[in-house]
Amino acid sequence: MKTVTTALLVLSVIETILWMIPVPNETLWVVRMIARELWPWFIILNTLGLLLAIFWRRWFVPVFAFGLALMIWQLTQIAPLEHRMAQQWTLQGFSSAELRAPSAIELFRTSLFGPAIPDIQPNALRPDVYLYKSPESVAEEPLPILIDIHGGSWHHGYAGSDDMFCRYMAAQGYAVFSIDYRKAPEFQYPIQIQDVRGAISWIYRNAPLYGADATRIALVGRSAGAELALVDAYTSMKIPIGAVISYYGPTDLVKGYNAPPKPDPIDIRAKLSDYLGGGPQSAPDAYRDASPTSHVRKGLPPTLLIQGDEDHVVKPRFARELRQDLLSKGDRILLLDIPWSEHAFDVVYFGPGSVLALAYVEAFLRDALPKSSQPVLE
Repeated sequence: MKTVTTALLVLSVIETILWMIPVPNETLWVVRMIARELWPWFIILNTLGLLLAIFWRRWFVPVFAFGLALMIWQLTQIAPLEHRMAQQWTLQGFSSAELRAPSAIELFRTSLFGPAIPDIQPNALRPDVYLYKSPESVAEEPLPILIDIHGGSWHHGYAGSDDMFCRYMAAQGYAVFSIDYRKAPEFQYPIQIQDVRGAISWIYRNAPLYGADATRIALVGRSAGAELALVDAYTSMKIPIGAVISYYGPTDLVKGYNAPPKPDPIDIRAKLSDYLGGGPQSAPDAYRDASPTSHVRKGLPPTLLIQGDEDHVVKPRFARELRQDLLSKGDRILLLDIPWSEHAFDVVYFGPGSVLALAYVEAFLRDALPKSSQPVLE
């Protein structure tokens, strides 16, 4: 038992260090991001360690007690967060769909065992377009469309990168299309947004062939993909975008370049320079056009911004600034701030950040995409 207690202590100390200290190295940053989504498991670990330490290693008790308190503190953040979201929900007029957010206990339980991930295999429609659609979704009306745009700092990633998310949303009754775009540094902006628009245009024209409703389209992106999703949603004139969801997307690329995070684990300036062909002074038009904040105006589709407060790649303040800009124009906007989460937190698909975000994504889409009266052509 003494050996088990010591092993638990080592794990607890490592988790506590990763939790409290941001790291500049990309590999360690990924480890820290994952660690921050495992706090339900570390509540159990520290509780077990505390009980064992009382009998076998009494001098370990303060360490386990501190680790347990640090993890339990996250549970106390959930109720205030959901209260803030409920206020936003009401004030922004998202009243046609019920807001069903998991309680702290539900979130804890789901994070331990994970949300169900259905076995839905994607169909390759083009090299850059994959369709996720549940074979059980025999609907009386065409399915709403959710177009997923992957992240990867504009340098890597592929259609289907967000496989578990796409499968989950397909099981909720969406025709989920996952799309790709060419990568930096070989290709620079606006190639990426042109690729995205081309794929969306193809989906729009061919939606009836797949039992999908071209009048109900939502975009969702992560990180670099979120930037592309927001720019397309805010500038699209020919194809009606009904809603857009940004998971920790950069919103003002000039500010992102001039004020990189500290520490800066992925070298933001290098990534932006590769993507946009230099810095803001040498490529001002590209930075302006690629920044969602440049396209804020009245009449934009409803927006859901999902952001981790511990993000060390995209500063959380940029999402808050975009929210204020949209509010000033009278656009509908929800901002979900997750107190414990780092950038790319939903890589840990069963983690509490991902589970919480999924609940708000579902509620947001139920409200933002109205029912259709079109017949199914499939």
